[in-house]
Amino acid sequence: MKILISIFILLILFACSKKVSQSSISVEQLRLLLRDNPNTALIDVRTAGEFNGPLYHIDGAQSIPLSDLSSYIVDLKSEDEKKYYMICKSGTRSAKATQIMKNSDLNAINVSGGMMAWSRLKK
Repeated sequence: MKILISIFILLILFACSKKVSQSSISVEQLRLLLRDNPNTALIDVRTAGEFNGPLYHIDGAQSIPLSDLSSYIVDLKSEDEKKYYMICKSGTRSAKATQIMKNSDLNAINVSGGMMAWSRLKK
């Protein structure tokens, strides 16, 4: 019986040790990623007014408001194995967008802190 329990525990540990896809990154990590790969797929899910507003946007970011994201899923799925980084003002809407993308079998990662955190980065 102890052997079976030990095997069961080992199986659970093995299952938990499998690589879990990353669900969020910091703005600092995003800055390094963009520096090393300027073609990174960054989707800004704020409204058009916010995208062009006081916090502006990150160069190269694609503007797809959260309210419109579902209608873009088919187009985004046409990009094979692409990884999408989702950003908004503070990280809340982009977290929702990340979940929508993942529910559609797309590889999406939330940028924690959003544009508010980005704007505080020392350039």
